[in-house]
Amino acid sequence: MGKIAFLAYWTAFEYFYLNAEISWPWLNLGNGFAHDTRLVQWYEYTGALGGTLWVLLANLLIFEIITQLRAETVKRRFYLTITVCLLVLFTPIIISESLYQTYQEKSKHCNIAIVQPNIDPYDNSWTVAKQCSNLIHMSDSLGTASTDYFVAPEISIDDNVWENTIENNHSVPRLQNFIRNFPKASLIYGSYTYKRYSANEPKSVTAQKSKQANFFYDSYNTALQIDTSKQTQLYHKSKLVVGVEKMPYPKTLKFLKKIVEGFGGSFASYGTQNTRTVFESSGKKFKVAPVICYESVYGEYVTEYIQNGANLIFVITNDGWWGNTPGHRQHLGYSCLRAIETRRSIARSANTGISAFINQRGDIIKSLEWGKRGALEGSLNANEDRTFYVKHGDYLGQIAILISGCIALISILIAIKKR
Repeated sequence: MGKIAFLAYWTAFEYFYLNAEISWPWLNLGNGFAHDTRLVQWYEYTGALGGTLWVLLANLLIFEIITQLRAETVKRRFYLTITVCLLVLFTPIIISESLYQTYQEKSKHCNIAIVQPNIDPYDNSWTVAKQCSNLIHMSDSLGTASTDYFVAPEISIDDNVWENTIENNHSVPRLQNFIRNFPKASLIYGSYTYKRYSANEPKSVTAQKSKQANFFYDSYNTALQIDTSKQTQLYHKSKLVVGVEKMPYPKTLKFLKKIVEGFGGSFASYGTQNTRTVFESSGKKFKVAPVICYESVYGEYVTEYIQNGANLIFVITNDGWWGNTPGHRQHLGYSCLRAIETRRSIARSANTGISAFINQRGDIIKSLEWGKRGALEGSLNANEDRTFYVKHGDYLGQIAILISGCIALISILIAIKKR
């Protein structure tokens, strides 16, 4: 029972960590195959937790083989263990290769232009006007009459966009002006937005009081879609990085507010939303999931966009904060896993790179290298079908929690009985 408990507890912890208030599941075992996607095409059935179980089970069996060898008594059980280990190791690979070779994308082309501004996030010389001009110039260089979408990174325009009066902001009218040159196209990009609460309006737990005026507001890391309809669509990033974008358990830890601010820090958190908004455009057959940065690490979270009708995924991110470290390459790989789990093509726009087009098998079909300013043009296929994983999410984690609870209960009962 100890080995079963090990598998269950580990998987249950990864599942819990994916959904905890304080969460950084960057190095969950199943994510380790982010750059070996031909091995894990079966993630469309299990998600990344299936990869975690695969790693754990294979290592347990190899450990058992070594233990039996050291016992110096080779028995029938030893050969059985080797057989089971080989099956566990190679059966998923064979299944994956078969899925990879036979998978066919439906032909539903969407023409996309991706912008990679390569702006140093620590460089404060980039004004809103300069960022806007840069985005328009780079987009215009690739735009054609057949372009369906322009995609720019997270916070590509560092503007203070008030959602209550969005048409009066500096950047939005300029971008609307630009998109009129491409009547068929929509522009999706990232910016900071703010919502002002009226006097009697219920306020969120993240609402802050303005220091200059007597009102409350929420701030957001937002994805915006602009097209010729002038109806700007918004999605607020809702999987936030702990310590950078949010303070965990704000009600419970409210007593720390004065201490944190006394050291020059901020207790404030960005606002979030409960639903995964899907961007739509009138007359278009495409529905886009605007996944912002860190959200792309969470498999089950991304499936919520698909359940709401998304047939394409756009990941907008700014990985420039890390510099040229393995982080940006790992982050790119996680988008490949999300493509397999959902069987959705992905357009990824990253400020400093790596921007890429990813097909439904998780292959990077075109990319722009790290630290390079430029733009990419390509075509991706939309998909309406829902995978087993999209329908059922991280069911392996839920099963693991159930088994863990049963094992814990049995252990307590045995302990009580012995006493």
